[in-house]
Order: sequence, then C-alpha cells, then structure tokens
Amino acid sequence: MWSDCTEEELTSKARYARFADFLVDGYRSKENEQLSINPAANYLTTLINLAKARVATSERKETRMFFTCLEKNSATEESAWLEGLKHNMKRVIFERQKEHGELIDKSATPIYSDTIRACVRAYQLTTGSAEAIMRALVIICLWLAAGRASEVAWLTFDSLKWDSLHQCVLQEVLQSKTSKSKMVAYVAGSCRHLCWFLAFGDFLTMCLASIIYNEERCQNWMFPDLQGYDAPRKRVGTYFKALRPSSRSAGARKFPEVDGLPDDISGGGVRPGAANTLVTHMPVELACAVTGHDMRQQSALYEYIDAHVSPLIPGSTVLAGWPAFPWGQLGKAPTPPDLAPIEERGVPLIALDDIIDKLYNIDSATPPMLGKTGSLRPAIRCAFASQLMYFSERRAVGEAHDIRLSMVNAVGAIMKCDAATAMESILSWGAVVRERFDSKNSRLHANSTNSIRTPLATVSDNVGVLSSTIGKYIHEQRMTMQTLETMIATLNARIADLELVRPSSAATAAAPASAAPSAAATAGGISTAPPPQMPQTNATATAAPSPLNALMPYNAVPGVKSGTAKLAWEFYWETMQDGGEVRGKWKSDGEKGRAKKTVEWFNAMATETEKAVLKNKTTEVGLRKKLAKKIHDLILVRIREAFREHGAVKGSVKPGSVMTSGFIESRVKELKKDHNSTIDISTFAVWRVNYESPDVDATPGTAEPQTKKRKANAKPVMFCTPPPTIGSQSLAASSGGSGSGGSKGGASGGSGSGGSGGGGKTGSGSGNLTGTVLSRLFAAATAVRSPSGPRAEAGSCGNPGCVIPTGHTCRKCGTPVCTLCAGKLGLEGVWECNVCNALPI
Repeated sequence: MWSDCTEEELTSKARYARFADFLVDGYRSKENEQLSINPAANYLTTLINLAKARVATSERKETRMFFTCLEKNSATEESAWLEGLKHNMKRVIFERQKEHGELIDKSATPIYSDTIRACVRAYQLTTGSAEAIMRALVIICLWLAAGRASEVAWLTFDSLKWDSLHQCVLQEVLQSKTSKSKMVAYVAGSCRHLCWFLAFGDFLTMCLASIIYNEERCQNWMFPDLQGYDAPRKRVGTYFKALRPSSRSAGARKFPEVDGLPDDISGGGVRPGAANTLVTHMPVELACAVTGHDMRQQSALYEYIDAHVSPLIPGSTVLAGWPAFPWGQLGKAPTPPDLAPIEERGVPLIALDDIIDKLYNIDSATPPMLGKTGSLRPAIRCAFASQLMYFSERRAVGEAHDIRLSMVNAVGAIMKCDAATAMESILSWGAVVRERFDSKNSRLHANSTNSIRTPLATVSDNVGVLSSTIGKYIHEQRMTMQTLETMIATLNARIADLELVRPSSAATAAAPASAAPSAAATAGGISTAPPPQMPQTNATATAAPSPLNALMPYNAVPGVKSGTAKLAWEFYWETMQDGGEVRGKWKSDGEKGRAKKTVEWFNAMATETEKAVLKNKTTEVGLRKKLAKKIHDLILVRIREAFREHGAVKGSVKPGSVMTSGFIESRVKELKKDHNSTIDISTFAVWRVNYESPDVDATPGTAEPQTKKRKANAKPVMFCTPPPTIGSQSLAASSGGSGSGGSKGGASGGSGSGGSGGGGKTGSGSGNLTGTVLSRLFAAATAVRSPSGPRAEAGSCGNPGCVIPTGHTCRKCGTPVCTLCAGKLGLEGVWECNVCNALPI
C-alpha cells in the first residue's frame, strides 16, 4: 500500500514509469473512457509531489536529488527523465486520440458578457425564488472575478472590504488550482444585468434572513448552496444549463429559457471568456491582475509586483460593461449610485438606514459588517441606491417582482405611508439617483477615446458604437415584448388564485375625510401619516379591486404555502412566531406533512425554555434565529450519528449541511431503506443531555482522566478551511502538478489533482482522482507491498505515519490524535481518529 512504501520505492524511476504506462493504457473512468494528454501528465506529477511530501525531512542524498525533477529550469538528469517520460506519455495518447478520431482540444466553450447579461436577466425575471436571485449574484461574481467555476464556493462575508478611493467592494478569492489568493474588485455596472451592487442588494433582500453569522468560526459562506456539493464547479455549471431551451412547457419550467446558449455551456467557460475580453482591451499585464495568472515565469520583475487595487480597475471596468480606458492606462473605477441626492431632498440618512435594515432583514444574527456601523455600510447604501435607480426599468419589464414589493413595504413601514405614496417616493428617488449616476460616470465615455487618434477615426468609431447600441436596443425591445407576453399569461393565472382585498363600499363611505395625509404631515415629499387600516374582505362586494393593491399591497396577501424549499430552521422559526402550529393552505398534503414533521423534530430537540423564547415576539429577532439554527445543528448531528452507527460515512449527511424542510423526511426514508433503522425523536432530550454533558478524556502522560467541559459552538484554533491531513489523505501538501485537467482541489485550498478544469483542456475522468485514489492506483499499478508499520508511540498521533504531538483524544477508542489528522464533527470539539472515522489510512 501507499503508506507502506519505503523511501527507495518512492524514488524509483522504474515504478513511476510503470505507473505512467498504467495512466496511458490501463486507466478507465466510470464511463470506460481513457485519460487525455494533460490530465494524465498532471496525475503523474501530482503523485510525485505526494511522495515528496512523505519524505520531506529525509537527509538521503539520492532522495533529495530525485525530487529535483519537479524543479522548474532544473538541469539535472532527474529533471530530464521526468520531462522525457511526460513527453512519451503525450505522444502515445496523441496518436491514440488521432486514430480514434477523438476531440483533442476539450476546452470549455467561452462565455462572454452578452451571455452573462442574458442569464442574469432570466434569473431576475423569476418570481418568488430566492434561489434565482442567489444564482444571479453567483454568475456576476464569477464573471467579474474571471474565475474558475469552483472558486465562488469559498467566498465569505468576512472577505468583503470597502475601498473608499475607487468606491468599490474588494474580495479575496482563493484559487485552489494554484494554492494562491487573488483580489477582485466589484465595481458598478453599466447596466442592471452587469451591476454587482444591484445583484448584491437583491441577494440581501431575498436571502440574508436565512443566513446566520457565526463569530466563532471562519466559514461564513456567502453561498451555502455551493457548500453542499463535492464538486461546486459542476453545481455552478447547472446554473447555466438550467436556462437552456428544452421541451418542457413554460408552466413546468422553474426558470425562463435563454435562447442561443451553447449546448455544452458550463461554468468553466466564464474564465476563458473573461480572459479573452480583457486582453482585447488592455495589455496582458493588466488582464493578469484580474485573472490571477502568475507572470513570474515571464520576468523576475513580477516577483516584486503584487496585484493591488488600482491595477484591477481597468479590467473590472471592462467586465462591468463600461468602455475601456485608453490602452495601458489606469484610472478610477465607475462611481456607484449613492443616497446623497435623496438626502439633499430632505430625507434624513437615518431614515434611509432604517429602510435598508427593514428591507434586508438586518439584525443581530446577520454579519456585523452589514450593520449601521459596519465596515460595509457604504456598500450597502450603494446597493440600495442601485435598487432605487433601476426600480422603474424593472417595473416596466416585470423584473424582480418580489424585491420591488419588499421595497414598497419597507419604505411604507418606515416612512409611515401607504403603498401608492411609497411607490411614488421610490420612483422619484430613483430618478435623482440616476441623474447623479449618469453625470458622475460621463467621464468614462469621454476618456475611452485615445487623443492620439484622428478625428475621422473617432467619428467612425462613434458611428459604429451608435449602430451597435441601436441594434442592442432593438433586440432588447423584442425580448421585452416576449417577456410581457409571458408575464400577461402568468398574471392572469395568478390573479385567478389570489385572494384579492376588496374594500367594502360601506367602510369606504364611513372613512373620515381626515384620514388623507395633509401637506403639513409630509416631509421631503413623503407622507408621515400613519398607514391606513386595511379594510375587511367582503366576498359579496362587486367593486373592482385596485391593480396596485393586488400587485403591490402594503401587507402582502397570504397565498398558498410551500415549505419544502425553505431552510428547516427558518421554517421552524416562522412557525413558532405563528404560535407553533402548521396552518394555512398548502400546495399538497405531502408538503404539509413534511412541514409538520419538521416542526415535530425541532420541538422534540428543543427545551421548553427555548420554545418559549422562540414564541416570544418581544425577544430580539436575531437571537431567535440563532436559537433555531442551534436546534437545527443538533438535529443534523443526531442524523449523522444515526448513519455512522451503520457505517455510512459518505453520501448521507455532510458536516455543515443546511437542511430544507424536506431533508428530514428524505433522510429518514434513506435510513429505513438502506439500514432498516429509524430515529426515535422521543429520545432527543436524553441524547442532547448526554451530548452536551462534560467529556471525560484520558490525557496522555497522566494517571487520572481529566474532565473537559465542551463549550457550545467551540472550535479549536485551526485553518479557516478544512485542514490538510498527513499521508494519503489530501493533496494540500503537494507543491506542484496542478494542471488544466478538472479536479476539485485540495481540502485546504491546496493544489488539486489534475488542476481545476476552469476552461483548460479537460479529459474524461480527469476530475475525480484525489490523493487517496492516486496512491491506491499507484500501489495497484506497481504492486508495492510492505508489512504494516507499528502505530505511533504514546504521546504522538495515533494514525500510522504521523509523529506530530497529539492535542486531542478520540472520543470512541481513546487513541491520541493530532490536530491535522483529527476529524471535525458537528457543533462542538468532537475529535475522532481516522480508524473510528472509517477513513482509509
């Protein structure tokens, strides 16, 4: 086995040659396909890196000389041997692919800004879907970062920073393929479908209420949806594939169709499309500042040049849809919309901040940098200003209906006015914000023309731009007409089902004339009178309902419920606010049953005190949300334990998963079907007492076991991302071998086997070979067998091959384990050795 290989075997050229033969001729994927050129060569290099990590402390001269084969520009015999071996592999694979007529260049089809705009537009047209809004922001982040599809999965709220000079948001993006980080600048877009601030505001409106910030750990992911998948890049690819035209009817589709999408569209096409766009408008050096490519091979000068903010701006400006700066020149970023013009009209900033907090559901459970005194508050105000500026445009084409409704409700609640007045205020505010935005960014159009060029060439370019603009306008108008036709059909079906509020004629006649807001009761054009009482529904009334009341009510009319798509803790929290019982009309009896099961499980896990707090509406909202999330995490740990009792470690419940309301039912069925077992919720109270009770751990070197109190939500001091493990457990230790073959990367952001596929030449079966799998293949291909070594001595890690002093003890078998080899489970500091964790060693 790999762990039994001696130092001589790990540096044997003959054995690596045999493994290269296996990769070229013997390996077959699950689809019975062979590796293409780059993945095969990258797997070989990655395996040598794993071997190098195994013997990193060796003083053997032959060993140190052998691994010079991995050094760039090395003139040793070992380096020439590896290059020759890889060259022979490529020749054999090339001839095989040529004879079989295979496609050698398997690069992802590039995606450009027109496709990005169309996809974002489609998701923003979707009504009632927080998932669609989240997908739109993911696509824009990926485009502005010119990143690999998997990299957006690791974006956190903590990494967002406001830059006051360029008035943009900066974020650190982790590149798993190169084990490096890069900086990305999110600037204001030239249109609503390329504007990060608008998409971020929509995301906060629809999704922030379901995000709980955890101050004791680093994993405050912006997109938890991507964390539940082993291959986030494939999940991002489905965001594009879901918009391809299909044979489904319009009513059966979850999202609108986008015409003209490539058949093989994937998230891997964003990076090459963005790179091509960048190098068309600027020197390669500035383009690489955005893409994060390493230029040190071109010149030693790049050893001293880091990608700071200013070099990012030219590329970010182009990707956001603005005209490019003059060739090779730097400049200031586009100025985002702001709330200053509204303040100048007499509306106090404190009132606008209150509207923002109401609209985005900002409370003590949300990331603190978003609060009124948070570091990101300027960006939050720009996001809200963007929503105001584009309100009228979206209203004209029917985009973001739920977000516009939320904006009307938030303005009405804070400014104490009815829906019609709130709507008028939003439109007037948006108009002045737009005027200021256009005025400040007119410089970008003026600076885009190089003064060296002749006036005739400038006129010619302007005519071409004008012609292109007219063509885009005509295309948008056609798309708008198609959208309106779809909206009319959708609205007709919705109006038929809505319980419209019909004001009683008697109540209308009895309404006092003084109820209308007077001119003295307005400030800044906004009525400060209390909101009118909504009349009682009169089933016999014949008066036609107001379209504004039907589509934009101050209090949303209750409709048919659906709990399956909600997060389980969020649904439970809302149910407890409503008295703790599942009420109302549901889409189906099955959905109502799943909702009841969710409440039953949460009530069984919660204490009586916790249930009383959740029902008490006077308790701060953020505290109640955190409490519901804590109960959710406990249930998740209990379900994981139920599966682990039957040896099901993989594929059942991942640590850090977020349950939907249908999650519990599906896992119960899986447990019953696969293991003929069930979970008795009546035992939750006893299980929780035992789980939260103090641990008794045997500390190495002491005669008496020491009692250690587990702190709720405690997390040992370790890496922000999952730590690398020793031996064959991870590729994080490897320092090279990253290529363009498509793999998910190491656990701690290390180099993934075969690279990260973002648009490189990927091969079949090239994206799923981890370090463990490679080591097993190496053992099978080279027939390496050695007797197992002894376990580590007391006081050091109990996993074979690791000699790091222990800091933890396995709670099951008492084996001492170090921080790197330990497995993290559930809410608290529960450490298990690799033996009990059923991982290969």
